Amino acid sequence: AASRALPAPDAAVARRAVAGGGCCRTCPPCWTACAGRGAAVAWANGRDTAQGFYETMGFTIVEGSAHLSPSTGLPHHRIYKMVSKDGAK
Repeated sequence: AASRALPAPDAAVARRAVAGGGCCRTCPPCWTACAGRGAAVAWANGRDTAQGFYETMGFTIVEGSAHLSPSTGLPHHRIYKMVSKDGAK
């Protein structure tokens, strides 16, 4: 059976929470929610200027996936994170 991949919920909200120290409380429930819905992978379109943040959260940047966001016109890359029922792997 193929593994499911779901969009990572609240990725942008989680990034904004960093300044308030809320990131650790915000992100792991997202990964658990994805896993609980049967996903093996959570993905998002990460803004290039935030790549360091996403990497510290365990995301991998997909090489060759550069694109401009249709809503903001800013450069982004597809990013992904392996998830499990226990949260982030």
